[in-house]
Formats: sequence, C-alpha cells, structure tokens
Amino acid sequence: MHHSLAWSLYIDSSANIEVTDSSFVMAKAIGVNLHSITNVHLDGVFVGDVTERVITALDDFLDKRACFAFCSYFGGECDGSITNSIAAGCSYAGFVAPGHNCD
Repeated sequence: MHHSLAWSLYIDSSANIEVTDSSFVMAKAIGVNLHSITNVHLDGVFVGDVTERVITALDDFLDKRACFAFCSYFGGECDGSITNSIAAGCSYAGFVAPGHNCD
C-alpha cells in the first residue's frame, strides 16, 4: 500500500489476524496502528516514509506520529506481536508500544 491519505493499516477490536510480507509506504501520521487486539501478529512488515498530517483547524496542534503504534495511540489491551519488521523514515518514532511494570 502506498500514498495513503491517512493511516495505512488500522486493526481495531479484532482477533486471529496475521499480516505477513507487506509494505506500507507514505502514510500520514501513523503507518500501522493496532488497538484492542487478540492474537494479531505482524511478520515481515515494512513501514516507511510516514509524514505529518496537515491540520489547520487547531493552532499549534501536534499530531501523534509513528511507523508502528502497537496499542499506544488509544491504549487498550493487546495480545499480539511484531517480528522481522522494519520501520524507516518516520518523523517521530519507529515503534511505539506501552511499557510493562517489572520487579
């Protein structure tokens, strides 16, 4: 997928999905966004050249940006993985994911 006018891939409230050997290039704000997922796995996915959206309605508004947003854009519970994948040319971050408390 290339030249999306918004996010290239958004998986929300879904289960048992596999995305393999896919490329998402030139999206706006977020390349791949995963939210509230169960058993969703990405393998061999390339996301690149994600740019800012032009937002003129809100002065000095900073849009969230990343190649991959793994349950980090809206939060939510996530059971899944991203393996053997590449993030390149994103203006803020390649992979954004929530942290976990540890002892």
